[in-house]
This record gives sequence, C-alpha cells and structure tokens, in this order.
Amino acid sequence: MLLYGDVFENETNPLALSSLAGTVFVIAASSLGRPNRWIMRIIAIGLMPISLAVILKSGSRGQLIASGVATLVSLP
Repeated sequence: MLLYGDVFENETNPLALSSLAGTVFVIAASSLGRPNRWIMRIIAIGLMPISLAVILKSGSRGQLIASGVATLVSLP
C-alpha cells in the first residue's frame, strides 16, 4: 500500500540531477567573462557553489570531475 507522502514518491535519479548541476556549473563559469554585466556575474558566482553542492550531495564523482574538465576546456 502506497501512502501519501511516501519517501520514494519524490525521489529522482541522482546521476541525472548531478548532470544537470554540472551543466549549470559550466554555464555559470562561462558567464564570468568580461562582456557580461555585473548582475550576471553575481548570479553566476551564486550558482557555482550551489551546483557543486548538488553534485557532491548526489555522490557523483564523475560529474564533478567532468564539470571541472569541461570548465577548463571551455574557458580559453
């Protein structure tokens, strides 16, 4: 019997969640460049630690490493 408010009702795939957070991290890191306005840079600086926390909380080390490598590759 499935009760309302069951723990398993609101779960999601941790790999999909960390992949989304990695994508947000790469886009936020790419937004720190000079042509963007200061408000976009502040938003990006705020989103980067949040996305890293989501990646670490989901336990996906591969997405953490991949987002770091993708950021290093995309910045130049």
